[in-house]
Order: sequence, then structure tokens, then C-alpha cells
Amino acid sequence: FAHAADSGVDDSMLVRLFHGAIRAGRRVRSETSIGHRSVSVSSIAVQKIRDHHNDLQKAKVLIIGAGEAARLIAESLVEQDVSQIYVANRTQSRAESLAKELDGIAVQYSNLMEVVNDVDVVITATGAPGTLINFEEMNKTIQLRQNTPLLIMDIGLPRDVEPRVSDLPNVTYFDMEALQEIAAENGKARAQEIGAAEHLIEEELKEFSVWLENLQTQPTIASLSARSEKIRKDAVEKSLRRLHLDEAQQDEIDALTRAIVKRILHDPIVALREYGNQDTHYVEVVHKLFGLNDEFSSLTDLSVSDQPEDDRL
Repeated sequence: FAHAADSGVDDSMLVRLFHGAIRAGRRVRSETSIGHRSVSVSSIAVQKIRDHHNDLQKAKVLIIGAGEAARLIAESLVEQDVSQIYVANRTQSRAESLAKELDGIAVQYSNLMEVVNDVDVVITATGAPGTLINFEEMNKTIQLRQNTPLLIMDIGLPRDVEPRVSDLPNVTYFDMEALQEIAAENGKARAQEIGAAEHLIEEELKEFSVWLENLQTQPTIASLSARSEKIRKDAVEKSLRRLHLDEAQQDEIDALTRAIVKRILHDPIVALREYGNQDTHYVEVVHKLFGLNDEFSSLTDLSVSDQPEDDRL
């Protein structure tokens, strides 16, 4: 939509359609919970990290692996201003490359457990055939951490960390299977919101259909409103020049005449909207009855959406 607007596209129907689509999307996000539960493993992993460590700006994270999965999670954490990211990989050059992208620190793979001892979160995402961190190694490290909580996100396939580490004190462990189960549950919850989302979209479609039907009568309605406003304004200005009222009294006269004109036009406009789109005879009659001409038609816009809400009688 922004690209179309920048390109000078001003077709009222296209603009209205774009606005309706954007509004529908916003309503679905705000009025349903369809977007509240992620089905992406990397997004769920980041959410679990947030839940575990409320203040990510003070959290230290170790990323083991330099592939796409590790990169996605690490980039999300950087966007949330995580305190420090360390990167380890069997190929040191890849660790250094990813660390540079993340403004992090590449660490030697041989010093892995020393770094684990100093961080709050460990994310493993390698394709290694065997276990990288076993229970015995982690047990020794946990004893050195002095009851500091540690979250381990093992999204390696096969597992990079021995699952038994979850039995250690102050260790929270998620593997790919656990994250996929959460994703599946979130998918079910989202599915339950599809009906509500579709209902909101149908409401927006109905509103667009009504607007589309009113396109035929809208120029006449706008012309009628413009002519009535000119007559009202000319009469008020002529009277005010004679009456010498103060500003508050002038405002009261102005508001009163606006209300009168609005009440007078209400029924004709309602009838025109109801019948004018089905039979052009009604449009012709209104033009003749109210003396509408091209002068007033040229003052108006074909787009209903451009009128203030209060003027849409």
C-alpha cells in the first residue's frame, strides 16, 4: 500500500480496499488471540528465554552452533538488547563470523564449559552426530555456579545436550521435541480463533460492499451536502452582519443552522442510499428537486471514506 501511495496511485476504490484490509488485520490481531501464540520453534525458544530471564538486558547467552537456527534466535535476542552473546562452533572462523554480525564474542570451542559457567542461557543448535554436553560435565559446572539458574535450549537434531541435565538443580532444559509440542498446542489454540478472525474479515468485507454500492449515489449526496452548506453559510453570514452578535452567539447560530440542515437532509439521503443504487431515477429526481448541477458536483470527492464520520448521514 505504501509503495502504491508513493507511486501516486489515488484510485478511491483501491485506497478504500487497502485501508479495509489493513483495518481487518489490525482487528484480527487486537480482537482475537490468533497471533498471541507462536508456532515457530525459534520464536517459542525466545519467549521461553524471556520468561526465564525477565531482564534480558542483564542476561548473558551462549550460542553453540553457527547455522540458520542459531542465527534466528540470536538475532531476536539482539533486537531485545540482550546483555552479551557468546558464540562457539567447531569451526572457529564460523563462530567469529556470526559473532561479528551479532556484535558478540567468539569463544574457543575447547573452553565451552568455562563459558557455560558464566552465562544465564545456553542455546545449542548444531548438527553434530553425538552429544556435546553430557550429564557429568554439566554436573561439575552446576556445582561451581552457586545456585545460579541456567536455561538450556537444545534445538539440535539429534540432541546436543544429554536430557538428564534437567534433573540437576537450578537447570531448566528444553529440547526440540518439547518446543515442537508447545508449537503444536499453540497451533491448536490458533485454530480455535480462526472462526472469530473470519467473522471480523466478513464484517470488513460487508462494509466495503456497502461502500461500493454507495459509489453510484455518493457524488449526488456529496453535491447535495455541498449545495446545502453553501446556502446555509451564505444565509448565516448575511444575518450575522446585521445582528452584531458576540463570538459565542455567532457560534451558537452556526451550530444551530448546521443541525437544522443535517436533520432536513437526513431522510432524503437515507432514501437515496437505499434506493438510488437500484434505480437511477431517484438520483435524477434529487438533482431536479434540489437544483444540483456540475458546479457542486465538482466540489465533492467520490470517496465516502474521505468524509468526516459526522457528515455521513
